[in-house]
Amino acid sequence: MTMTSKGLYPSRVFDTDYDTISQFYGRDLGGKDFFTWKHFKDTDHLTSPIKRVYRHQSDHVTQGIIISTIYSFTYNLQHRTVNIIGDLGIDDAVKSTSLIKSLLLAGHQQNTDIVICYSDDRKIAIYKKIFDKYTATTNYITPYADTLLQPARSSTLFEEISAEKISDISFYNNLGRKKDLNYFYYLQQHPLYQRFHFIKYKDFYCVFGLTKDYAEILELSHTCDEIFFWAIQTSQYFHIRCKVLLPKSRFEKLTAKTPKIINKKDFNLLLSSNKGKELDFDPAHTWISRLERR
Repeated sequence: MTMTSKGLYPSRVFDTDYDTISQFYGRDLGGKDFFTWKHFKDTDHLTSPIKRVYRHQSDHVTQGIIISTIYSFTYNLQHRTVNIIGDLGIDDAVKSTSLIKSLLLAGHQQNTDIVICYSDDRKIAIYKKIFDKYTATTNYITPYADTLLQPARSSTLFEEISAEKISDISFYNNLGRKKDLNYFYYLQQHPLYQRFHFIKYKDFYCVFGLTKDYAEILELSHTCDEIFFWAIQTSQYFHIRCKVLLPKSRFEKLTAKTPKIINKKDFNLLLSSNKGKELDFDPAHTWISRLERR
């Protein structure tokens, strides 16, 4: 279904939505294989999550789009239904504040405990302003730095383990889906990474995804300073450069031992909670895996 005079209505995701979104963004957004993996192979504890697309159309031409996906998330012992909204795209020829508002509110309206979206500093401030004014949710921004760095050349201890073994451990301060074996099988199908390494040292666990440009920290078993230092240092065994998402409030401390910061990009989590469903979490100690950053 498409937009009528009464508003936007949900539809399913189509292959052609990739071309539409790429055209709006002016880039390929990871390629068609990534879009297929993200939306047609997506999984949530052995089930396929509910996905809804909202489109603004004129004369059968899509001028704006947003995709909503519903998951079951945990944070330590807390369980919440979560609606992640993303792939917001609008044709430059018709871009307007009212259309952005309409698409965001359509994506936001699902019957879940929490709504999540991600963006840069400028856009996330706009999204929060819209949610503050037009919804009854409590809205909170947590800033991160998506960081590419070169770790120091020094030795560190670790052992490689299987995906089966890492799926049996507990993950603390991780906001996301249940990290069971099905989760890790899906992660290993991610088309942007050439191979994966599952590693541990004592009670530290980490998953690396390798590209030709860097080793990226995709999963961490908890969020203490020491596990970040260890994972960053260990990345040198797989690539000269490391990519990692760092809480902005801890950025200086967590990169103090790093000789070279190659690039740092703003990345923000906007968490919108319905009354009585607020998440008790520490923004400075909340890990968001690569899988959940849709």
